[in-house]
Amino acid sequence: MKRILFIMLLVATTATVSAKDKVVVFTTQPQMHCVNCENRVKSILQKDEGVTDIVTSVKNQTITVKYKKKKTSPEKLQLLLADNGYTARELKKGEKIVKEAHECKEMKECEEK
Repeated sequence: MKRILFIMLLVATTATVSAKDKVVVFTTQPQMHCVNCENRVKSILQKDEGVTDIVTSVKNQTITVKYKKKKTSPEKLQLLLADNGYTARELKKGEKIVKEAHECKEMKECEEK
């Protein structure tokens, strides 16, 4: 009986661990320059039902996406961004991005911060 209970507990724990969200960090081209840019990127990524959280940073030029690995992947997210005019590249841990000169042409209300 103890053995069966142990096996059931082990299976339940394994299922819980595999159901956890994954995290990926991207940078994009064109870069984000304002709140409007950030909101556009977020609205694009929110179309994917596997995405659970999005944090953008104009200062660091990063998009941190938390997602359910059974529903989406970094490759699918990159394609989604590409379909909307952004080339996304996954960042390596500790990699820094150099912010380019302000060139936000699509958003007329763009305000550099």
